[in-house]
Amino acid sequence: MKPPPMPRTAMLASVSTLALALALVGAPVAVRNPGSDITDRSAGTDPLAVAGAAQWRSEPSAAALLAAGTKAGRAEQFYFVLPDRFANGDPRNDAGGLAGDRLSTGLDPKDKGFYHGGDLKGVMDRLDYVQGLGTTAIWLAPVFKNRPVQGSGADVSAGYHGYWITDFTQVDPHFGTNADLKKLVRQAHQRGIKVYLDVIVNHTADVIRYAENTYTYVDKKTSPYTDAQGRPFEDRNYADGNRDFPEVDAEPFPYTPTFATPADAKAKVPAWLNDPTMYHNRGDSTFAGENSEYGDFFGLDDLWTERPEVVRGMTKIYGDWIADTGVDGFRLDTVEHANLEFWPQFSQGIARAAEKAGNSGDWFNQIRWDCAQGNGFGAGLPPAADNQDKWPYAKPLLADPKLVPDCAAIDLAGARYAEMLRIRRSSPVFGLTTAEQVQQRVAFPLSGAAETPGVLTMTVDARGLDGKWKSLTVVFNATPQAATQQVPGLRGADVALHPVLRDSADPVLRTASFDRASGTFTVPGRSVAVFVQS
Repeated sequence: MKPPPMPRTAMLASVSTLALALALVGAPVAVRNPGSDITDRSAGTDPLAVAGAAQWRSEPSAAALLAAGTKAGRAEQFYFVLPDRFANGDPRNDAGGLAGDRLSTGLDPKDKGFYHGGDLKGVMDRLDYVQGLGTTAIWLAPVFKNRPVQGSGADVSAGYHGYWITDFTQVDPHFGTNADLKKLVRQAHQRGIKVYLDVIVNHTADVIRYAENTYTYVDKKTSPYTDAQGRPFEDRNYADGNRDFPEVDAEPFPYTPTFATPADAKAKVPAWLNDPTMYHNRGDSTFAGENSEYGDFFGLDDLWTERPEVVRGMTKIYGDWIADTGVDGFRLDTVEHANLEFWPQFSQGIARAAEKAGNSGDWFNQIRWDCAQGNGFGAGLPPAADNQDKWPYAKPLLADPKLVPDCAAIDLAGARYAEMLRIRRSSPVFGLTTAEQVQQRVAFPLSGAAETPGVLTMTVDARGLDGKWKSLTVVFNATPQAATQQVPGLRGADVALHPVLRDSADPVLRTASFDRASGTFTVPGRSVAVFVQS
């Protein structure tokens, strides 16, 4: 029997932010919008060309695309939303239109590993809140249709996180409909907020089984890929789009892909995803070396991203979402688990699908709109891979009711975060876009052997960027006592607490001050204060 696809302790309510910010390349390429699935794989022909598209091999190579440079987008203030754990706007879709118990529907609000009922309607209902934080872009966790439940026994869990996709063309019914997503994008745009989708291109839900009933990874040296004539070949030699990919049949893999039921053989949409030769079929990844790219990610079916059919297929899927919903761009997940050559080709295709498109890790948490229920932090233990040694003391602390914040503390923390977000938007110096700008403008004048432990002072030169202020100074005080930081270069300067903090919801923070005569900042304990120079 195949191992469970993912330990429950590894599925997070807050998705890891480990991802590559991949900007769109600017090299010209013909626009293609094929109108059918990838079904024909005749030798030497890109199946999408059969549908009326140009041959993939006529596109710029990965090297050419990388050399063409990138498009610079504006700095965004993102708000990440995991729809299932955000807000329940329509209880009628909680079970995703499915009948039966939680193992059929995936719904169990009492279990952190199952659906809780949040949906896209809930996000729409909270747009006032999101906008009030100064948000310029919403990043949505994957919203496409998932296999509701995977695994067995103690490792059974549901696809509330969005990473077990079976249908890349439909919104998961637990979250709503395609029309709901389109409506959310429209309402966000009316507020000046962009919407970015978290997308997956390297794997699908765990559907494929191996006839050998074993899933240990087999490397390419032990069992190389072979073409339809049985000749070994190195797939990476074809991944950049310069050469025709060899024709293969169902035999080139170390394992024999099969399906548990006839329904599984047709479970995925678009239909080309049901072709087992579109997958690596080498066994489970251990996240080291070759298998980090070729192995099944926690048992999930790993796509053969070196194949042009997969590149073009994924480009069409997500290009269609831009065309259908007006979504502004994508956050690319599991970048390190796909071959490098895939990304520039995918990004180029997306860029041409929509000229405005932009591309860009943990605790179990919950969002609770009623502060009387606590803040929802640490609803489950952190992932075992990096944290199991901490469980013995983390578990009693997380269960201690005395450590649950009350409404006053939650409200104050929320207000303080909102203040910091407003400060972030108040000056372009907090959005420097290049390493050169950072090196030229950012300084830590008190760093070195004489610095105060637990206190950090950062100055940012705003001249030429900010019409309001000459510089901004941020003092981070992680100590329990008030800290003083003397910056000789600011002696006699016209420096004051940032206007947002002068009216801070925290009366203690309002006491932060600057002494002009000596150039000394005073900041309360466990506080961050921002000062501006006029």
